[in-house]
Amino acid sequence: VHNCALKQLCLTGNASISSAGLRTVTSLMTTPTCNLEQLWLYHMTIGDEGASVLADGLAKNKSLRKLWFNPATCGITSTGWNRFATLLCDATTINNTFLSNHTIELIGKHYTNYAPSDDQIPHGIRRHLRLHNHVQLTTKHIAYCKIMKHHEHMRMDPFFEWKLKFLPIMVTWFTNVRKLWDGPETQSRELSNIFQFVRGMPFYFGNNSGLAVQAREEACLLSTRKRGRGRHHACSSFVSLGREQRKRRKGGRTRVFAIGDSVKLDNFCTADVAVVKNVSYEGWKPVYQVQFANGEVWGGVGADALSEVIEGGSVEK
Repeated sequence: VHNCALKQLCLTGNASISSAGLRTVTSLMTTPTCNLEQLWLYHMTIGDEGASVLADGLAKNKSLRKLWFNPATCGITSTGWNRFATLLCDATTINNTFLSNHTIELIGKHYTNYAPSDDQIPHGIRRHLRLHNHVQLTTKHIAYCKIMKHHEHMRMDPFFEWKLKFLPIMVTWFTNVRKLWDGPETQSRELSNIFQFVRGMPFYFGNNSGLAVQAREEACLLSTRKRGRGRHHACSSFVSLGREQRKRRKGGRTRVFAIGDSVKLDNFCTADVAVVKNVSYEGWKPVYQVQFANGEVWGGVGADALSEVIEGGSVEK
């Protein structure tokens, strides 16, 4: 079985092969040198366990294009089909969606071009396989399409550690997506994600960097077109506030807060109390990550932007 030159393997009629036997076959699929492109499993009872074994093997395989078996007689129920669906598009996270299998073009098929048994393949699986068969799309393009389809709201906080380096990467990503998935929906998501990123890192977008201030103002202007003038005024005051914070930082000592301290962000478009979740240092300056009661996390917040909330709810400057 472990022949790197093997491109087609027919096991049709080997009804005695169990899920353990299929696991031996899938061990071939997971090797980096695997060139297997077609696998025939007709007249075999694959079952849900066998489907799970095949899905696990295909998760690390980029060569197999066609997996032939009869959907009506293979013994696979909704449980097994769900494993194939997750293989094609794991929508739990954007990263898992990107790492899903985007190369296999056929899973389950009757001998003829069409048979009623083919309808037993769930619609979601058939839809993804049609996408995989699109001759003009690369695997990266297919991944983009799946992300846009299954992730309407993208979380930006995992990328805060990249700081300003991530902003051009995000813009480039959406530029590539628009070539495949253009329309108002794509533009809306791009503006929304830029705004989330900017709002989540207020201190960096209010620092002395001209690029940072410009990026903040551009994001706000883009948001204005989508959300109306009210958002524009809020963003403009946010940028102006960043300049005020720079002036305040020139005099006095920098206050240090501890993890667990209750704080407020001075006039940063919110009056909500937050809790310090993490502290890091850039040189000698502390930089904080704070979390609000609604679960929203802001990163890259400097000490000059914070006030401590003391007993009784008052604020100590």
